[in-house]
Amino acid sequence: MLDGEPSPKERIGARRKEAVRLLSLSAISRDSYQAFWDQLGIPYFLRTDASDIAWHTRVFARHAASTTPRVQSRLSPFGVGFQVAVYLPDQEDLFARLCGYFDSSGLSVLDARVHTTAAGYALDSFLVIDPFQSVSYRDRLGLVETGLQERLAAKAPLPPLVDARSSRRSRSFPIKPQVEIKPYEKADSFLLSILATIGPACSTGLRWCWPSTGSR
Repeated sequence: MLDGEPSPKERIGARRKEAVRLLSLSAISRDSYQAFWDQLGIPYFLRTDASDIAWHTRVFARHAASTTPRVQSRLSPFGVGFQVAVYLPDQEDLFARLCGYFDSSGLSVLDARVHTTAAGYALDSFLVIDPFQSVSYRDRLGLVETGLQERLAAKAPLPPLVDARSSRRSRSFPIKPQVEIKPYEKADSFLLSILATIGPACSTGLRWCWPSTGSR
């Protein structure tokens, strides 16, 4: 750690403090979500910004012990695509099922963050785009929430991948796949980074983190 750079403990403290402030603006008391936060663990707070912490808390804390899959989406605060967050008891092949749903819906994943709580719940979040944006993102939010929640509740078989030709861009500017895995900060987790062509209209990178004791 460089001199003057905040320690992981300091970064966590600052993010939690800002998330508390954001939640207080919605009149949400800390007592109502403290138990939820206690289950999230250090890796979650290290890699999640305050805005997303507050969002996840608002929509999932009251369902912390529910066995029903919960899906929430919102327009990306970064101005690109939209975010999808999923909370449910962890299950086999969950990440593949989530990516399969996005693929079958014509959506490309720009960023993926995978987390498993101490209570065995998955809290996964994605930044996705429609390469062709045939429908406005605002109109797609409800459709994705309903469709993905129904898919997860039904525990449907993994869907086949969409067969699509590579784009002219990917043929002209090929990207050699790169995969890197390394310990994440000082927490008990790993960071996996992948750089590759992931769809017919775009090439990008994915990063996700998971506990070393997790099943995914």
